[in-house]
Amino acid sequence: MKCDINGTKQDFSSVYLSAQPSSRKDQLRTISKNKILKEHAITGGDFNCVENNDLDVKYPARGGATYANAGGKTLARTMADSGMIDAFRLVHGDIKAGYSRLAHTIHTRIDRIYTQAHASVWRWQQIGSPPTTFTGAAHSDHLPVVARIAMAKERPPSEIDAKINPIIFDNPNTRTITKLIWQKQIEKYPHESHGYAKGWAAAKSAVATYLLWESNEHRVKHSPISKIKNSIRITHQALISKGPTPALTAKINSLNEDLINTRKTFSHSTQSAKNKIAREELLTKEFFTTFKSRTNNGDIAELYTTTSWDNPVHDQNNTTDSDKGILKELRKYYSWLYSEKPSLARKRGPPQNTTRQTTPRERYKAHGAPRHPIRM
Repeated sequence: MKCDINGTKQDFSSVYLSAQPSSRKDQLRTISKNKILKEHAITGGDFNCVENNDLDVKYPARGGATYANAGGKTLARTMADSGMIDAFRLVHGDIKAGYSRLAHTIHTRIDRIYTQAHASVWRWQQIGSPPTTFTGAAHSDHLPVVARIAMAKERPPSEIDAKINPIIFDNPNTRTITKLIWQKQIEKYPHESHGYAKGWAAAKSAVATYLLWESNEHRVKHSPISKIKNSIRITHQALISKGPTPALTAKINSLNEDLINTRKTFSHSTQSAKNKIAREELLTKEFFTTFKSRTNNGDIAELYTTTSWDNPVHDQNNTTDSDKGILKELRKYYSWLYSEKPSLARKRGPPQNTTRQTTPRERYKAHGAPRHPIRM
């Protein structure tokens, strides 16, 4: 099914896997063989099995029969190979919650929504199984899975966006370390139990993090401006140590002139350098966008608003999605966070009169350490 959400076309799919283990496995084989699931679609359904017995199943306090979960690992591999991820895990991480079927002897999260694991246009804000939704309107032994999504505003990449410098690949050591990181991540998630996609996603994220770090180190070490600044620091330290020295003073003045001229040269040559390596820049941005961690997202689509952070009220109807509104709420929150707040410690009474002079140490023991307002 294709729907229009605020002008964006989105595919939706619905899946029901049989409650019979043998039939469920046949269904999964058919889905995998015919590639029925599409990466860009939002897919929800009753899967009658879970991906993780430790997180998605809850037994009574007194214990109970072990949940069979036939086909659970096969389903996890199928979804990962299709480039999809459990939206509940994307939002909440590895928590034990969100159970959608509350039976007398066991709770399970067999009802789930899957979404595109990487480069999705949607930002998943909320997802769960509220017990009051559809109450009385429909009779089911399952709770609904309700999610809230938003679309991040499109913007062109800025100059400060992280980029992988292709020059670092000229270093054989970088290529060796990249290969080693990749192998270690693949070994951490064997495809027999996790599918191919999970290991590759972990490897790409780890390698991208390393290459970004190397790119920054290369920039710091090889930038002509950074080299001159470092020389100024060293010369300045020598001047402070030795005292007034005409030779060192002249050297610092010369370095400052070099820094000014280098900045001018660098500014004029920046555009030509960008044109020269435009292809490499494009490739590195695409590389980072593809391989970065799915949780690495700097966009804020929407924020809740509150009149006072001393007594915040959670109201889903009070939100802002404008840049000015979001900035106002952030400023309000951080102003409150770093403001002076009274101590919550119990105030003590004045010291009691004594017949003898007490020492400072005894007074400290009797009345405790002095209390001051807490600075956050």
